[in-house]
Amino acid sequence: MKKMLLLLMVLFFLISSPVSASYITKNFTLIVWKDNSITIDQTIIPQDYAIHIKVPTLSDKASNILVLSENGTVLPYIYSEGYITLDVSTLRSVRIVYTIENFSHKKGAVWYLNVSLEVPATIVFPNDTVIVSVSDIPIKLEHNKVLIGPGNITIYYTYESIIAPKNRGFTKYILMGVSLLLVFVFFTIRKDRKERKKKHFEDTLNKIAKEYNLNDEEVNALRFLLSMGGKASQSELRKALDLPKTTTWRMVKRLEQMGLIKVYKVGRENWIELSEDMQKLI
Repeated sequence: MKKMLLLLMVLFFLISSPVSASYITKNFTLIVWKDNSITIDQTIIPQDYAIHIKVPTLSDKASNILVLSENGTVLPYIYSEGYITLDVSTLRSVRIVYTIENFSHKKGAVWYLNVSLEVPATIVFPNDTVIVSVSDIPIKLEHNKVLIGPGNITIYYTYESIIAPKNRGFTKYILMGVSLLLVFVFFTIRKDRKERKKKHFEDTLNKIAKEYNLNDEEVNALRFLLSMGGKASQSELRKALDLPKTTTWRMVKRLEQMGLIKVYKVGRENWIELSEDMQKLI
């Protein structure tokens, strides 16, 4: 009876209290099953001032939801209209696992999966999957795993097991050839884009260095943040530049005062992110 009352109090507190969406997604994995369902496994890190958070699911029909603390304790939550709401006031990280039925679709002998995400994600397919094509350039593509960046992407795939036995070998090699060709094209285009983006950033960085009279350490700090996708923890920055803690702290303060970066807390750790003005420039 006491446990039931405690659970009801927690649920009432979640409903009646203001909700903050302040958290960082540490990792996001999407596992595809042959019955067209998918399993989402994500880990989030609440910011230290967050009390409650609302985490969106990829569909408003998520099932088998499991919410765990960093030590594996099952946590109470509310699921409504495609959002999982939970209390994170005493948590450093939260793992959320759930299933969505009939997420992928089939056309002929080929399935396709469309996802729209705000964070990078790893999509894991069954072992006998053959990736036929991808609508956008993936970060990494290997066998049955695709690492994608934020945005909308559609992946077309099939299975070796559904190819007719007499044509299986021939068709398999055709699909593998197409896949290899696509991988080559993807990475060629990606490399070209990366080189052009790098040159643009270096030109912009040189202009900013002259305008703000930045030293080598400050320029390298901005360059490192770019290589990390625009943000990193202060300890990662310090280790990458091989600087003492006090030197790193002073450098971060200077860059923040110049408006080139912003600093915020995640748990007990400082995180650094390129400012909006810097992100627009690059």
